[in-house]
Amino acid sequence: MKKLTKALVAASIVGAAVLGGPIAANAETYTPGAGSVTTVVNNLTVTFNIVAGTFEPGSAVTADVTGPGTVTVGAFTADAADVSVGNAANDGSLSATLTFSEAGTYTVVFTDAADNASDPITVTVGAVSGTTTAATGSLASTGSYISLATIWGAAGVIALGAGFVTVRTVVRRQGAKA
Repeated sequence: MKKLTKALVAASIVGAAVLGGPIAANAETYTPGAGSVTTVVNNLTVTFNIVAGTFEPGSAVTADVTGPGTVTVGAFTADAADVSVGNAANDGSLSATLTFSEAGTYTVVFTDAADNASDPITVTVGAVSGTTTAATGSLASTGSYISLATIWGAAGVIALGAGFVTVRTVVRRQGAKA
């Protein structure tokens, strides 16, 4: 019986070390910064991707753009203030495409009907041609959409199974010796 107790204690310690170690990596919640800066070119179309949860789902979103020139959204050209850019997606995210007309520095803030606003995004328009996508101040997607709870649940099931196999093996060996 002492061997079984020792095996269970050892398995518990190893399990706690393996499963408890990564908890520190999950302690920090990353929040978007105060905005982002990107350099684009004259008459260039820039796509802004605003993260999920920023806006009320399905709400109308406008872009408040301050800067020296005009802004074009689709076929609509307007002075920089309160340009309608469409509706937020069902998850509260938004993808909006704006075209800036002249060189200079622009600040873009997206706001929905409930006054939820994105972080300010500063865009510097230069004189070189090319294409770029503006960042939204959030971390890049790493390609996984599996929730953290699902990952920890799967790890727990694997640890439970490993513990079961270990205990079963120890009990079987004790029965063979008797």
